[in-house]
Amino acid sequence: MILLVAFLWGWAEATVFFIVPDVLLTLIALRSLRTALIAGVLATFGAIVGGAMAFDFANLHPASSREIVESIPGISDRMVGEVGTQIERHGASAVFLGPLRGIPYKIYAVQWAWQHRPLMTFLLASVPARAIRFVLTSVLAAMIAAPLRRRVRERTLITIHVVAWTAFYTVYFTAHASAQTTVPSTPAGAAMTRFLESYNGWKLAGDNVWGPQVCGVRPLRFQAVVTSPPHDLRVWTKSEVTDTWLSLRRSISSSHTRPACARAVYGREAPLESAGSEAPDFAPGTGVATATKRFSSSARSWRKRAARAGTTTSRITSSRRPA
Repeated sequence: MILLVAFLWGWAEATVFFIVPDVLLTLIALRSLRTALIAGVLATFGAIVGGAMAFDFANLHPASSREIVESIPGISDRMVGEVGTQIERHGASAVFLGPLRGIPYKIYAVQWAWQHRPLMTFLLASVPARAIRFVLTSVLAAMIAAPLRRRVRERTLITIHVVAWTAFYTVYFTAHASAQTTVPSTPAGAAMTRFLESYNGWKLAGDNVWGPQVCGVRPLRFQAVVTSPPHDLRVWTKSEVTDTWLSLRRSISSSHTRPACARAVYGREAPLESAGSEAPDFAPGTGVATATKRFSSSARSWRKRAARAGTTTSRITSSRRPA
C-alpha cells in the first residue's frame, strides 16, 4: 500500500498537488532506508507519468494551463518566467536546476510544452532528475534518524519530521505568497510598458502593423511573465473586449530594438500554431480572429514595409481556431 501511495504522490505532485513526495519518502526512511528507496522509484515513475500528462495538457491548452499552474500555492508568474529562461538557456539540463532551487517540477513540464520542445527529451531528463533528488532526501533522513533512534522513541522522530517539514513549507509559502504580477523592471520591461501604454491609449491606431488590431482587442491587460531576461521579455496579455490572449515579446540589443513579436492565442483553449506572415483581423466580441494577408506573402517584405512606416516592427503568428 505504501508503494502505491508513493506512486500516486509522485503523479499528483507533477500535476496539481503542491507537497513534494520527499515528505513521504523521508518519513519512510526514518524506519527503513531500503523501503524508502523502493518507494522513491515508484514516486519517480509517478512523476514521469504526471509530467507527461502536464506536458500534453499545456500543449493543447496553453492559456488554461498557465492559469492552473499559477493558482497552485507557492507558484508565481515570476517563477514560471524564470523556468522559461532556464530552459531557453540550458535545455534539458535545466530540469536538474529545479530541485536545487525549490522550483516545482510541473512548471518545467508546462514550459517545455509552451516552447514546443520534444516530450521524449523532457522525460529522459526527468528520470535522473527526479530519482537523484528522491534518493538524496531519503538517505539524508536515514542518516539523521540513525543516531537519534537509539535515544528517542519512534513517535518523537515522527514529531521531529512533521515539525521540520511544517517549518520548511511555512517559510516556502511565505516567501512566494507576496509575489506580484508586474512587468519586470528591466530594459525590455520598460519598453514593454511603453508599448502597452501606447497601444491602450490609441496611439498606434494609425500604425500599419498594429492599427488593424487596436480597435478590435484593445485594451490589452498584462497577465503574467513567460520569460524575463533583461533584454528579451515575453509576457501574456489578455483583451478585455474579446477574451483573446496575446503572447507579446520585446527584444532589445545595445544598438537597436529588435522586432516586437506577438503570438495570438484565440480564446482560452487555443493551441499555438504558426501561420507565417498572416496578420489577423479580430472580430470584436467573439475572441476569434480570421487571418488575412494585409502585407506581402513574403515575411521579409512584410517586415520591410513596417520598418519604412517608421513604426514598431512586429510579427504576428496566429493559432488555429479553438474547438
